[in-house]
Amino acid sequence: MPAELMALGYDIKRDREYVYKRRLEIPREWEGRDILLKFGMSYEYTRIWIDGKPVREHEGSFTSFECDITELVRAGKSVWLTVMCMHRHDALIDWPTSEADKEAPGYAGLIDEVKLVALPNLHLKRLIYDTVLDDSYTNALLKITAELTEIQKERRVKLRLLDETGKNLLPEDAGICFPCGQAEGTLEIPVAQPHKWDAEHPYLYRLEAEICGSKTVYGLDVGFRRVERIGNNLYVNGVKTKLRGAALYGHDPILGKVFGKEELEKIVKAAKWANINYFRSSAYPEREYLYELCDRYGIFVQECAPGNFQRGTWDSQNDAKIRPTSNMPAYTARYMNQFAEMVERDRNHPSIIIWEYGNESDWGINFQAQLDYLEREEPSRMTAGTWDNSHTTLASYHYPEYDEVIPNASLYDEYAHVATHDMETLRRDPGMRNAWGLSIQKGWEALYDADGVV
Repeated sequence: MPAELMALGYDIKRDREYVYKRRLEIPREWEGRDILLKFGMSYEYTRIWIDGKPVREHEGSFTSFECDITELVRAGKSVWLTVMCMHRHDALIDWPTSEADKEAPGYAGLIDEVKLVALPNLHLKRLIYDTVLDDSYTNALLKITAELTEIQKERRVKLRLLDETGKNLLPEDAGICFPCGQAEGTLEIPVAQPHKWDAEHPYLYRLEAEICGSKTVYGLDVGFRRVERIGNNLYVNGVKTKLRGAALYGHDPILGKVFGKEELEKIVKAAKWANINYFRSSAYPEREYLYELCDRYGIFVQECAPGNFQRGTWDSQNDAKIRPTSNMPAYTARYMNQFAEMVERDRNHPSIIIWEYGNESDWGINFQAQLDYLEREEPSRMTAGTWDNSHTTLASYHYPEYDEVIPNASLYDEYAHVATHDMETLRRDPGMRNAWGLSIQKGWEALYDADGVV
């Protein structure tokens, strides 16, 4: 691990349990610390036990989650960790099947790292930021939110914003005060004429937060940028911007839906060499390290939510045989938990400029709940989603004609599927990739100068 179990040769069926088990050694020097298990990605429904005692369950394949196991372990002792993965018949990450179809093929497994982490009892649970550029795109307001674990007495978190030379742009006394009993605090502070972030100029500042009286310093990268739709076009920092890139849909030939850090960096560097400035995570969130690389090297990202292919099927009388879960209240919590995990984990990445509510799915109340959440919690980015474009900032189209121009702030965010996935066509005609390349060139020549095509 990490690996897809199906890729390793296991015969994976839906609604079956696939179990990992191993001993965990808890270092003696971790006495008195908070001890967590952090899961990168676990496909698709997961349950965790320590020495047979249930810890938590998690729904969703591509969002990170953690377990606090402090009360279940002892420093200097070992415990049994058991993890069960299951692909349910009504998973939100692929076409729904009926409950009777137990033999349908599925996926399962730990497809990203699992880390054992020790933290001091007093630490930052949350550190997020937002940047607001003024209408002249010159000066900015930096909004910082922090949350502490321990609020038994008054606390203060000191803040610094460092440029690439190490100069602090904030006043020396900048910080957030936490009165006794108040776990969360915010600070809004003006920043004069910051360098702006975009794909051609990926300038990053370093935000440092230090709990006064503690020796621990927390840090994250900050990019000042503003994305907006003006008319039918996309503007970044006031500049009309065209996205040119690819859908990133990854498979390692041995491990399945797994990319290591070295492979991800190769992908991002190759994209920059190829004059690509845009990735769509297709059709689920990628590992957070990809977004760190896109921040650093300069690639715009459209991040797709983990719910996809949630569409209904109808008989010849137009009666629903399988209703789309996107319009069923019983599934709202499952949609929202995954979506909120994605936004919370990835909102600090300036490279992400578009949230996609779902891939190739029928519109419903649960997608509306996701967009409502963004409006309240994180409204600074554009929105998109396949097929129903009446609710989002940008309009998403899949597989248009090569010279089709739809001038309504449109994204053609899937195309040339045959050249990468249709193995029978490639066996029949190995020249198909080259032929598809010609259509891409013709399409690009038609689209690049077209007003209203993003």
